[in-house]
Amino acid sequence: MSTPRDADVRKRLLRPELRTRRGAIAGHAARSVALWSAVAALPEWAAARTVMLYLSFGSEPDTGGLVAEALVSGRHVVVPRVDGHHLVAVPYLLGDPTEPSSFGVPEPTAEPVDPTTIDLAVVPGLAFTADGRRIGFGKGFYDRFLPGLRPGCVTVGACFAEMLLDDLPTGPLDHRVALVVTA
Repeated sequence: MSTPRDADVRKRLLRPELRTRRGAIAGHAARSVALWSAVAALPEWAAARTVMLYLSFGSEPDTGGLVAEALVSGRHVVVPRVDGHHLVAVPYLLGDPTEPSSFGVPEPTAEPVDPTTIDLAVVPGLAFTADGRRIGFGKGFYDRFLPGLRPGCVTVGACFAEMLLDDLPTGPLDHRVALVVTA
């Protein structure tokens, strides 16, 4: 029988391999455009007025185009910011000042908003499974944040097709996303 500790160890061992795999994906810019076009084509996206996106970092799919599309289409955009051991959602407009977090991720300095106002949240991850399991960077920020979203908020995992896996180790505190989109 697998324990939560076994899952944590397996995830810790898997992360470097996943980072290397994602970093080796060719055509990053074009693939990012295709990925975010697929997200923007979702009916859940069309219905969303307030969306939570993330500001991409490193080898993550480049979110710049999706942030711009969201703003041009009149949506309210919020992005995550680490606040101690938790994530908060803060409003974001293109060009807003950001500061690098302790992890090097760009984060705006605006005041947090109520997470129950979010209609759709795009959740980052190193890899996903088709049934919504994800492996992140290991600090549990999203696993603590997602339960605070309102019922009915759609959570979307988006990744390059190479990062959609058949199986991932999970523990009891890991939260799945409702939809997974690949390109």
